[in-house]
Amino acid sequence: MLVREIMTTDVVTVRPGSPIREAVGLLVKHRFTALPVVDSGGDLVGIVTETDLTALRRHDARSPRLREEMAGPVPVCVAEVATPNPITVQPWTDVADAVALMRETGHRSLPVVDGHRLVGIVTRGDVLRADDVPDSRIVAGARRMLDGYLGPGRGEVSVSDGVVVVRGVPDAERHTVAVLVHQVPGVRAVEIAEAS
Repeated sequence: MLVREIMTTDVVTVRPGSPIREAVGLLVKHRFTALPVVDSGGDLVGIVTETDLTALRRHDARSPRLREEMAGPVPVCVAEVATPNPITVQPWTDVADAVALMRETGHRSLPVVDGHRLVGIVTRGDVLRADDVPDSRIVAGARRMLDGYLGPGRGEVSVSDGVVVVRGVPDAERHTVAVLVHQVPGVRAVEIAEAS
């Protein structure tokens, strides 16, 4: 499955010159953890996260560190706190690779770009929703794949908890059938078994 199949395309963004308060409001309102920062042409130029914004929180008035914090300039726009050149994926990135990248980096979401242009965002939630498919829909999707590749009615399909078992596939076609069926949303594993 590719990122473009599960990504959110109606992305909430901010501009580099957007006020920090606007970014905070959008994160809170939508319950996001990050907002892509785009220029006027729609190119991704950064990302601003909850972590970036919570780091602006000043110490309590009783703290000895407050004096030092008050001596520095107070950021007012997103460009002053956003991370430039964020880690991204492309629409044709395999979802498994995007998940591995999220795990490796600890990011909860990744902007999706085509060149430099922001075309979507993929989140851990998007991945979970893609896997939350009833077995009956998986059977129907696997059946369509088999009918399209082997011909109508060839091969038997059963599914239990996202694990697909396909029977009655010619030996020479087993690998291809497994790869095709694995592309059906919600499939966790594919087993090619002998005909019953």
